[in-house]
Amino acid sequence: MAIKSYKYLLLYVAALLLLVALLVTELQHDRPPFVLESASGLMQSGQPTISVNGEHFHSGLKGVLAKNLVNQKALLWHLLDDATIKAVDVHEQLALVSCYGNKLVSIRLHEGEAPELLGSIDLPDDVRMIKIIGRRALVMMKRHAGMALIDLQHPEDMKRIASYPLPGLVTSMVADRDTVYYADMYRGLGRIDLAAEKPALETLVELKSPWSMAMEGKRLVVGSLEGGVTLFNLSASGLPVEVGRLALNTDIRGVALTEEVLAVACRDGATYLYNLAAWPKLVERAELPLPGSPFRIARVPGRKTIAISLVAGGVVLIDVRQPARPVISAELKIPTTFLAMTLQSTKIWAATLAGLQVFDLDEIEHGEDALLAPKALVSENFYQLYAWQGRLYGYRNQGLVDLGETAPAGHHPADHFLAVADENQVVLFARENGQVRRAGALLVEEGAFAALYRENLLYVINRRGLKIFSGSTSEGLHLVSELPLPGQCKNLAKLDSGFLLVGTLERGVLVVDVKDARQPQLIASLDPAPHLLMTTVTQDILVDGQRAFVSEWSGGVLIIDLSNPNDPQLQQIIDTPGYAVQMALQDDLLLVADKSEGVFMIDVRDRKHALPIGSWPTPVRVEQIAVAGDHLFVSNFPGGTLRLPRPQRLQNLEMVSRNELRADVASSDRGEYVYIYENGGAEKVRVGAP
Repeated sequence: MAIKSYKYLLLYVAALLLLVALLVTELQHDRPPFVLESASGLMQSGQPTISVNGEHFHSGLKGVLAKNLVNQKALLWHLLDDATIKAVDVHEQLALVSCYGNKLVSIRLHEGEAPELLGSIDLPDDVRMIKIIGRRALVMMKRHAGMALIDLQHPEDMKRIASYPLPGLVTSMVADRDTVYYADMYRGLGRIDLAAEKPALETLVELKSPWSMAMEGKRLVVGSLEGGVTLFNLSASGLPVEVGRLALNTDIRGVALTEEVLAVACRDGATYLYNLAAWPKLVERAELPLPGSPFRIARVPGRKTIAISLVAGGVVLIDVRQPARPVISAELKIPTTFLAMTLQSTKIWAATLAGLQVFDLDEIEHGEDALLAPKALVSENFYQLYAWQGRLYGYRNQGLVDLGETAPAGHHPADHFLAVADENQVVLFARENGQVRRAGALLVEEGAFAALYRENLLYVINRRGLKIFSGSTSEGLHLVSELPLPGQCKNLAKLDSGFLLVGTLERGVLVVDVKDARQPQLIASLDPAPHLLMTTVTQDILVDGQRAFVSEWSGGVLIIDLSNPNDPQLQQIIDTPGYAVQMALQDDLLLVADKSEGVFMIDVRDRKHALPIGSWPTPVRVEQIAVAGDHLFVSNFPGGTLRLPRPQRLQNLEMVSRNELRADVASSDRGEYVYIYENGGAEKVRVGAP
């Protein structure tokens, strides 16, 4: 009787607990979503603290802190936050910018006040260049998409009034009243007269690979990717007459003109300045090395100053008052590439991957207030990133570069070789006496898409499937087995339990039993989700114990349960705003290279339910990503390889009230991003932002 009563008591307690759980769940569903308003840095008893203000906070919230990469003191405004801006132009009190590819946005400028967004118009294709001419704007779209003429009479309601087909690619434009001259990469120097009754594009001079143009008065110069600068005088009818050429032995990134100086920025980091007193016979030249690789160059109106933006390095200002002795007068040291820039006498308007940024020229000239200096730029080269034997390496052109950082534990330090698939071969590297050397290469007739060396076995994926080689030396590697696999295989990863995961372009993820390397067996597959059949393109596989993360390009990130490799289960799909490529894992934060959207962060601490956190804007598009030490390495072309501060979890996040959260941090800087998130959503706010 006592036993039966005890059972009833247990059932009663279980039912009560279930009821409480249901009530809590219902309350959570009814709870209004939290709202972020602001964040600020505090000092409490000598401890740096982040204070976040908003509404509807509760104790279940989590947080992450990520450093912003913008010079906050020199920055006047940051508009169209987190939108990729590729083109910008400013005329009088109106600015035009391109964002989200084909959208053109108009902005009204107010003296001493923040700009005002007016309106937008969608164009047929991605906008690459903008030139405002009076009450109209000529907009260049991507290659073969031609130009569009926009009516700006009412900038809040812009209208496309004409289109001009163009089979080439316009790389630069300059304007002389109603006449616009342009450099067509494939045809040469052209123009369009917007004052004509029927404006039309016309090619004036055939040039090889023209890239950058500049005009001052009746002088016109065109720089070429082939290393030459062509000098023109404009006739009374506006026709260019060639009067000279300059030959340089390097690619030319940009040209700029003042009344006295022609500035030529070259890919190798040198800038040449020619005195125009003897135009067009330019024999007097000064050379000025730059602290980075130039990307854009322009004259600052009203000043004898040239501005040069650097690849992932902000901008430098060059004083050209003495053409024979130019000097770098100031630097804006931020690891950001200005995809385009327009200069006024007091401002720089910069198109970046993280939005439109407007900087104060005087602040740049008078201060060194960079939040993150160009030391973040490890290399101008794009590297594939590999963690091996406790170090982080970059691979490029069959060479391996030590990036000087300790890689996280768990990267199989005992493996003798690092194997890198490179088209039709696998390149092998070995480390001896602390030095890395190229140990050899294995030619693979069918090509090599991915390679992995583990415990004296080399696994190679190619168009036919899987090949397994055995050997402890590069010369001694011999084929021990082959396994044809369905679909087009792209990458692979290995579980410690003796299974391979193989990612394919259209057949999902395959599981191969390789416990016996001489008889590998395909034992299971995980087909793409039905709604991802047209978009699934496996990019990377990251194994974490008995689960795997799989990046699927526009399909986001898949989380797979591998507790039973014979029956893999799709646990969760998390969408990302960009194109998910490579991944890295640190402190249970999954960091996803999301191309132009920067780094997408996912909290994967709960092994049954991951929480999306949000996008962290980065100075370059991100294709390669790796964690090493306290840093996050990202790489892409163009842009190079950068070492950035790694996003950190907010420790001891405490709810002070329904309207305030606080957390201890190692340090606090104005401009950092604070991310607050829960199961139902996520928001971010900048520290110090209103």
